[in-house]
Formats: sequence, structure tokens, C-alpha cells
Amino acid sequence: MPTASFADLADAVHGEDQVTPPAPEVIVDVRLGNEWDAGPIDGGTHLPLPLIERHIGEISLGTI
Repeated sequence: MPTASFADLADAVHGEDQVTPPAPEVIVDVRLGNEWDAGPIDGGTHLPLPLIERHIGEISLGTI
């Protein structure tokens, strides 16, 4: 038996597609020491490459 979600039903009634907005982008700056000291990336999160596996869960959700 076919099933439909409430969003599917609303689409059928209103003739519209419900679109989930994309996740915000997350910029991870993995540069080390003097590379990062030369200037951070605006809006980026600094997480040096050697620490990324241990701390990646601390970055806010989004598209990396």
C-alpha cells in the first residue's frame, strides 16, 4: 500500500514541492602555526590538521 508524509499531502494539495533548505557551510581552517598566524579565514573555524580527528565533533553542524 502506498504511503505519504504530511509534506507529501501538502504538496499534492498546494501543488508545491517542499524543499529542505541546505545546511549552512562550515569552513575549517586546518593550517598550522605561522600559516594561520599570517591571517585567519573570515568566518572559518581554526582546527589544526593534526587535531582534526580528535576534535571534529566540536565544530558546529553544517556542510564542511
